[in-house]
Amino acid sequence: MKAKSFFTLFLSCMLLLFSNKLEANCVSNVETSALEQAERCAINPDDCETMFVAFGLNACDSITWNGQLITVSGVYTQTFVATNGCDSVVTIDLTIYPTYIAEMHIIICGDEPGTYVQSNTYASVNGCDSIVISHFTVIPNYERVMHITICGAEQGTYTQTYTYTSVNGCDSIITSQFTTIPNYEIMIPVTAYDYYEWEGIVYTESGVYTNAYTTILGCDSIVTLNLTILQPNGVNDFNDDANITIYPNPTDDNVNIKLEGVNGNVNIKILDNVGRALDNFNTHVSSSGEIISYSLDKFSKGVYFFVISDDKNTRVNKVIVK
Repeated sequence: MKAKSFFTLFLSCMLLLFSNKLEANCVSNVETSALEQAERCAINPDDCETMFVAFGLNACDSITWNGQLITVSGVYTQTFVATNGCDSVVTIDLTIYPTYIAEMHIIICGDEPGTYVQSNTYASVNGCDSIVISHFTVIPNYERVMHITICGAEQGTYTQTYTYTSVNGCDSIITSQFTTIPNYEIMIPVTAYDYYEWEGIVYTESGVYTNAYTTILGCDSIVTLNLTILQPNGVNDFNDDANITIYPNPTDDNVNIKLEGVNGNVNIKILDNVGRALDNFNTHVSSSGEIISYSLDKFSKGVYFFVISDDKNTRVNKVIVK
């Protein structure tokens, strides 16, 4: 805009100068009236001298010169007529500088994701505008908390933070919260008569046996079985004169307990094969060979042990319910 104003002012001054010079060339007597000067130039046109003026001019985008819109750099000439009727030929060497518009796409990291536009205008070295339009894309910094359960020797909760750089160059902060679940070790003491079945395996001898399990959290549980197997006949048995028999065996209903060589108060216990007492009663035997009937209809199929004892002796008999 400043270039156009300067050019108009400059051209007006030049034409005024040219007009004065023409008047000086056309009129010999400076005291002659203006009308006489014009008449003289019109009568003697050869007395007029055409003036030639050339100069350089810079403009931004375009310029309007004497009603002509010019948008391209180049050399332009126009002829003007002064007030005294003489020609003035003006030539300009015009350079048009563009207004620069640049767009920049910038990715930055921030707390509030989104897209923002900002425009800034600057003056170039040629005096024309340079407009920079910045498109900002804000990428958030990621923060994530991960809950991880692991197996270990020491139970507890631990926190650890890691910082990574994402593909966009922003921070990714990962906080891992570890919960440590212990591996369990369990010892189970078991005393059983004749045999013991554990996890589908039948054990008939005393010993230490181990099985490994996985808990619902995925950790190991080691279970150790300390097994003691008792034989049906106890060490402290009745004397050789005593004869204790249980029949029928196997059975699916009642059994008969025949006590020969046994007198006095007798205690009878019924155990399962792991030694749990299922029934317990006392009876008095008054004569040798007495028979006691016992119903097993409430027992499921399996092996049971009848422990018959008086004040000093014990006998264990195995009964199978089929």
